[in-house]
Amino acid sequence: GLVRRALLCACREDRDPAFTPLKYPLNDIEEIRHLLEEHDLCGFEEVEVLANPGRGEAHEAVEHLTADSNQDDLILFYFSGHGKLAQDGSVSLVLSDTKENRLHSTGLLDDQLRILFNASRARQRVIILDCCYSGAVGEEGFKRASGDAVEAMAQQIKGTFVLAASNKFQPAMECNEAKGSAFTSCLVEGVRTGAAAEKDSGRVTLAKLGEYLAREVPLRSNQQPKFWDFGGVGGTVIANVPSRFDAAWTEQTLKGLRQMLTREQIDDALFVELQQSLGDVSGRPPEHRLQLIDDLAQRRLKPLSFLRKWNEELQAPNAGRVEVPLDFARDQDRPPMG
Repeated sequence: GLVRRALLCACREDRDPAFTPLKYPLNDIEEIRHLLEEHDLCGFEEVEVLANPGRGEAHEAVEHLTADSNQDDLILFYFSGHGKLAQDGSVSLVLSDTKENRLHSTGLLDDQLRILFNASRARQRVIILDCCYSGAVGEEGFKRASGDAVEAMAQQIKGTFVLAASNKFQPAMECNEAKGSAFTSCLVEGVRTGAAAEKDSGRVTLAKLGEYLAREVPLRSNQQPKFWDFGGVGGTVIANVPSRFDAAWTEQTLKGLRQMLTREQIDDALFVELQQSLGDVSGRPPEHRLQLIDDLAQRRLKPLSFLRKWNEELQAPNAGRVEVPLDFARDQDRPPMG
C-alpha cells in the first residue's frame, strides 16, 4: 500500500564565509517534522531529518528517498537554507561544505535532484524549497530569475509538485516572532488550522496548499511563493484536517437550539430542520454551514441574521428554503428583507 516518506534537510551554518549564517532553518525542519508525523493530520510513516549535512550525505539521502520508493508511495523532499545561482543559471542548494566558487562539485544541484526524482518509481512526488537564490558573483549576464531556474527543473521532473518560497531575487525572510521562516511558519499554520484546506472537506491538497501560500506569505513578508505542477499531482492530499464539528459539538449545539426554541427565539420549523441537518451524518451540511449553526447556537448571530445567511446558502438548486414568518421578525436586530 501507500507509504508516505519524507526527507527534511536544513543548513544553518556554512563553512564558506561567503554565506551568511541563518537563524532558524533547524527550527523549520523540526516544525515540518512534527507536522508530517502527526498521525491524524499528515500521517507520514518515515521522516528523515538532516541538520547541517555535507553534500555527500545530502546527495545519498535524496537517492535513498527516491530509489527506495514504490509506485503508490508519496515522497517529499524539503530544504531550508541558502540557495545559490551558478554562473550557468542552475540552482544549487547550499550545504555545510559548499564552496561559493565550486558550486557544481560542492552544492546539491537542481540537475541532481532532477535525475534522482525522475528515476524514482513513486508517482506522487513533492519538492519544497524554502530558500532564496542570490545571483552568480560578478556575472550579471548570467543572472536568471530563480523562478526560471526552478521552473525549468520542475518542467523536467514529470509527476513532481515543486513549491518554492520566493521568486527572482527576493530574500526568503526569517521571522523572529515565529522563530522560523515566514514561508514555513505559514505552511505549518495553514495545514494545522485547516486554512489551506478545501472549503468543506478538510482535505489539504498540494494545489490548495500552493494557492494558500501564494496568497498568505506576501501578507507577512516581501516574497512571492511559486508552485509548479507538471504532471498533475496537485490533487494529491497531503493532510486531512479533523473537523471540530464532532459528536460532542452536535450535542452541545442541539442543547443551545432547544433553549432558543423554549424561549421562542426560533420556531419549531427551523428547529426541526436544523436538528435533521445535524442528525443525518451522511447528509450533513458542509462545514461553513455548520459554522453558521454554531454562530446561532452560541448567540454570535441573532436569529434573523442567521435566517438571511442560511437562506442565501440554500439558494442552490433543489436546496429548499426556510420561510421567515412575519411575527418571527419582531424584536430582531433588523427588519426582515422583503
